[in-house]
Amino acid sequence: MGLHLHHALTALLLTSVLICSSGCTNHQEGAQGEGLVEKSDSVKMHDPIRTVPAFSGVDQHGDVFTSEKLRGKWWIGSFFFTSCETVCPMINTEVAKLQQKWGKSVSFVSVSTDPDNDTQKVLASYAKKFGAQKDVWFMVRMSADSMMVLAESGMGVMKPVTPAGHSTRLALVDKDMQVRDYFDGSDSVAVARLEQVLGSIGKAQ
Repeated sequence: MGLHLHHALTALLLTSVLICSSGCTNHQEGAQGEGLVEKSDSVKMHDPIRTVPAFSGVDQHGDVFTSEKLRGKWWIGSFFFTSCETVCPMINTEVAKLQQKWGKSVSFVSVSTDPDNDTQKVLASYAKKFGAQKDVWFMVRMSADSMMVLAESGMGVMKPVTPAGHSTRLALVDKDMQVRDYFDGSDSVAVARLEQVLGSIGKAQ
């Protein structure tokens, strides 16, 4: 009788372990794949997160830039400053690669967090260094107050109270000016996931 009870308890314990292991694995997979789920050759998008309000500035060519130029297009928004020697070059190198591959279907907008020093001439030189294509990758200068409002209230990223205090995230915005997702431009895994999404957008156009 004691032997039967021992076997029954052992079987119950093993069953509980298997159920727990299965549940933990599923939870982890769900967390990793949350938001964008690959289905065959397409990628499922997030629902709209927030709407980017109208904004304006001056681009690297000295032309007035308004967000109306982006309406009807998918685009990627980011923040940077030209004198940054660490994370900004890393992120803009990734953006340059994305532009080369997806520039026909997606626009890019990089807003300076140091408008006092990032003059149009400075931005022009910086844009040339990274191969920014005219009418594809806009490097934009606006007042510091407008830039901080756009970052925090508009695009939903960290408010850059100092030039170096900007977010490293790339915001993916759809044709209706709605943010659909964020990707850390300093994280190769996140950038690879962004490439998947851009590939899906390119196929749909």
